[in-house]
Amino acid sequence: MNKNTREDKTFKTSLAVARHGGIAIVGSFLGNMIRFLTQVLLVRLLGPEKYGLYTIGFSIFTIAGQISQLGLSEGIIKFGSVYSTEKDQPRLKGLFKLASILTVIVAALTAIFIFISASHIAKNIFDKEELEFVLKFFAVSIPFYVFAAILTASARATQSIFYYSLMQYILHPAIYIICLVVSCLVGLTIIHALKSFVLAWVLVAVFGAIAIFKISRVLLFKGKPIYEPQKLFRFAMPVYIARFLPLVINQFDKVILGKMVLAGDIGVYAAGGKIAAQIVIFMQAFNLIVAPVIAEHFHNNKLKELNSLFKTVTRWTISLTLPFVLFIIIYAELIMGMFGVEYVVGKNILILCCLAQFVNVCTGPLEYMLIMGKQDLDLINNCAFVLINIILNYLFIKNYGILGAALALGLSMMIINLVRLLEMYILYRLWPYSANVLKSFLAAFITYGLVIMLNKFFPNLSWPIMSLLLLGSYAGLLCFMGFNHEEREILVLIKRKVGGIFVSRDNP
Repeated sequence: MNKNTREDKTFKTSLAVARHGGIAIVGSFLGNMIRFLTQVLLVRLLGPEKYGLYTIGFSIFTIAGQISQLGLSEGIIKFGSVYSTEKDQPRLKGLFKLASILTVIVAALTAIFIFISASHIAKNIFDKEELEFVLKFFAVSIPFYVFAAILTASARATQSIFYYSLMQYILHPAIYIICLVVSCLVGLTIIHALKSFVLAWVLVAVFGAIAIFKISRVLLFKGKPIYEPQKLFRFAMPVYIARFLPLVINQFDKVILGKMVLAGDIGVYAAGGKIAAQIVIFMQAFNLIVAPVIAEHFHNNKLKELNSLFKTVTRWTISLTLPFVLFIIIYAELIMGMFGVEYVVGKNILILCCLAQFVNVCTGPLEYMLIMGKQDLDLINNCAFVLINIILNYLFIKNYGILGAALALGLSMMIINLVRLLEMYILYRLWPYSANVLKSFLAAFITYGLVIMLNKFFPNLSWPIMSLLLLGSYAGLLCFMGFNHEEREILVLIKRKVGGIFVSRDNP
């Protein structure tokens, strides 16, 4: 294959990513906006203490949900994308059925265990009796959450990005916030919030089942499905542990905080962490479509094309995320104040958590690439990282409280991603950065200085005006520095998709 042909195929792949990524960006953006509004509503109406209990229960729910998936969601993406491309319907149907049955059974058993043990966990581990009924509600949600996760992974593997975005990003938060608003009419309590949470996951699971049967001809395939459990679990089990261990890193801080600090402090920390987590919106949007492409490229040993895609997606995610990082750093106190006066003390928590999340953004789809290429190595990495994170959390929380938890999170993220970057380069000579990415950081640096100066000389300017100036300055500087041919074509395509999702997905 000559150079021009290879570059043409790489460019077409990038266009495909942008085409589907436009849909994903809109879905992810809407979902994250709704989640943000939901968190504001919960925090303001429940107060720090009740929201702290809710946060502990949600952390346990998240960990239990990931345990119950057995790594099979990633297995569906890995093998489902290949089987779908090859139109291997017997294996694709066998993959979907096997993963669905196994995960739902495990999820049901996990839910029963947590429900029965809720009293012991609340009183003897966290020393918070009020946590018992919170855990029971979250336990009921686990089977529905896991089933919905398998269905969304199936949509992702078959490139049904619209339905994936709808199920993954929009449905649950939309249903949840509608239920919460209705509950506000009678006075929102933590019971109302928990009932709404359960109902939302039930409805998402039902909708997901209907949607998958509608869009996937595989499930209507009349032939005998082919099951390959050994092949599936050989990939899924290392991924299962590797995916679970970073989850421990992300959730362990809240669990250990639940043991060592007051519920109100956990509420402040969780509020800052929830806002900071929103900056990964663009990374999530592009990663959800890049993951199957990565699996296909590794399967066909297309490392040069993969390297080009790696650089392009990383540049997109960094460039789109930087303005939001700047906004959070500059207006951290104002943002935390939206939750209430008692949350303003968490402004430094918000900034530290935001920077920790940005470290992840700066590595693009690195985690997916390691999983698809060397899942065993990723498992070894995460075992070491969890140990480091547990030690850092224990030492820092003991000495610095919730600020220590944020510091531990940031250091853990830096260590994880630095080691992964080095491994990816040593093993495959793949690197996510090009000289063009420096343009984004330079534009952000200049914009930050400009906004600081404007705040100093014009302190009465409102934050909406300053936000528009921030975005305008950043976008103008990027345009002034210029884009290469591929980036210009991609920007045109993303603009078309974001501006009109109704445009046919068959047209570039």
